[in-house]
Amino acid sequence: MLIDITYDNYLSINISEYASIKISKLFSQQALEVFLDKNRTNIHSLEIIDCNWLTSIPALPNLTNLKCRWCDMLKDIPLLPNLTTLDCKDCPLKEIPVLPNLTTLDCSECRMLKEIPVLPNLTTLNSNQCELLTTIPVLPNLTTLYCIWCPLKEIPVLPNLITLTCIGCQLTTIPLLPNLINLDCRWCYMLNSIPVLPNLTILGCSACPLKEIPVLPNLITLNCNHCESLTTIPVLPNLTTLIYDRCNKLDIASIPIKFIPNLDVNILIRCLRHNMYNINDILTLTNLLLLPETLSIIPEYLEYANPTTRDRLEDLLTENNIPLPILTKPANKV
Repeated sequence: MLIDITYDNYLSINISEYASIKISKLFSQQALEVFLDKNRTNIHSLEIIDCNWLTSIPALPNLTNLKCRWCDMLKDIPLLPNLTTLDCKDCPLKEIPVLPNLTTLDCSECRMLKEIPVLPNLTTLNSNQCELLTTIPVLPNLTTLYCIWCPLKEIPVLPNLITLTCIGCQLTTIPLLPNLINLDCRWCYMLNSIPVLPNLTILGCSACPLKEIPVLPNLITLNCNHCESLTTIPVLPNLTTLIYDRCNKLDIASIPIKFIPNLDVNILIRCLRHNMYNINDILTLTNLLLLPETLSIIPEYLEYANPTTRDRLEDLLTENNIPLPILTKPANKV
């Protein structure tokens, strides 16, 4: 249960009945210190949001959850040995203390923050828009990292990382992260390579100067919009969704759709509309041929098919009661 502490009740309330404490922004630093000193050992969860009077947090030995975002005067946070969750978004902090039991840290928009200490139990870190943050330490238990629009030049090897969102960073490469599943590195304008990440299933690399995508055996979704240096896409056997608008050097005919049996129907339609001779490859995509979206566009491309493909597609259209078009061009030779 959450209780809001105000001037009216801060001297009389029995907080032992409540699991979480919320401090009203109409409070004051002096009243806060009086209240917290009285209840120092009883407070486990504390929320102080958008308070322009807050300059410090007193030491609370049993505090496990602290939310103090948008406190314009808060300069530091004390050592809180039992703290597991800290949300200090958009505070003028210059440093985060070493908090040995911290598992979740949101220090996004802390524009004075220059570094993150080694936090051995940290699993989730949000450092979005920390404008002075240039490095991340090795955090052995980190599974989720958000560092959007940070001036990071490198990411350390984080052996347990599962999700990395590093949009707009100054990275030139991504380290080998063996457990990474989701990578969003869009608009990293200096990123020129991505290693083989064996467990990666989602990759967003729009507007990166990549020349190639590595073979990623478990990749399901690839968004490489505006990758103007990209020339080819490799065989990705589990790919289902491919988004690649405005890849000026990418030869769409080189996309190996016949080797990507699970590819979403949208990429098939896109291939047909941009490079119509790919009609001859789609017989291998039997899972897509029977979809209404695919069947509806096949007639307009029949004249670009070779004789074998044309015969089989005409049979398929007839079986599905779709009228055959009147063709004026002879079938392409195999």
